[in-house]
Amino acid sequence: MGNIIDWDEIPKANYDNSKKGENGQSKGGITYLKFEDNKRYRVRLISKPMNYHQYFKPIICRSPGCDENGTVIDPLMQMGFKPDSRYSIWIFDREDKNALKLMDFGIGLYRDIVEWKVGYNEDPGGMNGPDFQIKTEGIKRSRKYKVLALEKKPFTEEELQIIKTSDLRKKLEEIRKPHTPEEIRKMYEKAKAEGKLRTDSDDQEPAGQAQSQQRPSSPAPTPTPVAAATTAPAATPTPAPAPAAKPVTPSDDPLNW
Repeated sequence: MGNIIDWDEIPKANYDNSKKGENGQSKGGITYLKFEDNKRYRVRLISKPMNYHQYFKPIICRSPGCDENGTVIDPLMQMGFKPDSRYSIWIFDREDKNALKLMDFGIGLYRDIVEWKVGYNEDPGGMNGPDFQIKTEGIKRSRKYKVLALEKKPFTEEELQIIKTSDLRKKLEEIRKPHTPEEIRKMYEKAKAEGKLRTDSDDQEPAGQAQSQQRPSSPAPTPTPVAAATTAPAATPTPAPAPAAKPVTPSDDPLNW
């Protein structure tokens, strides 16, 4: 099963092979952020991501991995296939009228966001998190992703109200729920019978699925406080930030997943 995780470390996979040797459009009421080649995106992360395990070949499905006893129950793993570790998180898309969307990403983006957390000692999807710019470079399978933290953006009252009333954790757990072994067997046999088993040459992915990200070739810059970038004279008043939500107690915190 997929797990909500923190930004502290790379999660352990829910399987162990050693034991056995398109367009961002709405689907089911959910809108996905679709990464495209050579573009820039500006997003605000919401709370924490979910880690799950995804196949793109020989069929598109999510792996159930192992049972609670550590026994492999995934039929594709039993055939020798290995799923990719993936992440999903809710975001506000700053480039699309602040629309609430689901963003899927790989280990490279996850690590880069963790670097921001380490440098600032703040939760990237918490009240004091920043907007992140994500830049894609390259085409399809050669695509790389670069992450730049922009200014910190506390959630406004309006944004926090959306988070409180949208039941986002429950929806995320349902959307990224793994397929059952029975479902995977049926999907595989159907694709095989129809000659539609996917191979390495099939690089088209379903809406909301970005290809496996790679880390930027250059190291992330050392974080610097946002205030240090301000160049206005001291006598010039600083524009008032967007109204932030009032502090909430831990028991009422809609970001505490």
